[in-house]
Amino acid sequence: MDASSVATGIYTFPTEVANVAALRAASTSGFYKLTGETLLTFQSVAGKAKYIQDATAGIVIYDGSSKITTTYNIGDKISNIYCTLSMYNGMLELIPFADPGVASSTGNTVTPRVVTLANLTNYEGQLVTVKNVSIPGTINFAATTSYTINDGT
Repeated sequence: MDASSVATGIYTFPTEVANVAALRAASTSGFYKLTGETLLTFQSVAGKAKYIQDATAGIVIYDGSSKITTTYNIGDKISNIYCTLSMYNGMLELIPFADPGVASSTGNTVTPRVVTLANLTNYEGQLVTVKNVSIPGTINFAATTSYTINDGT
């Protein structure tokens, strides 16, 4: 038989990461599978932004292309998220490229981490309660609005 032609190709497989901290430490040029369970702590009304965290860190999922078709509720745990990473306005985002499927568990308690204003930047993407702060003036809070907070220092 005649020899066939030789072809080459480059295949990129998702790198598996076990938790959110490992994902946050990864490069924004890779493809990843977040294998560990993450807790959904908040999601926008339109569902394009979802915040997840585990014991190690938190991150926002931005699903602008509507890859996630499964409906989740606050307190659901999600695992096996296929994604890339992107920076947006100085914040690291997880960009999904497949639907992770049904929640691995539901009805879990969502408890904010209690932090100080001085260490708030260490908790990007996580649900927190900032202790000992005040907001000057009388405010009616609005979504997607920044507010000045003060801890006396």
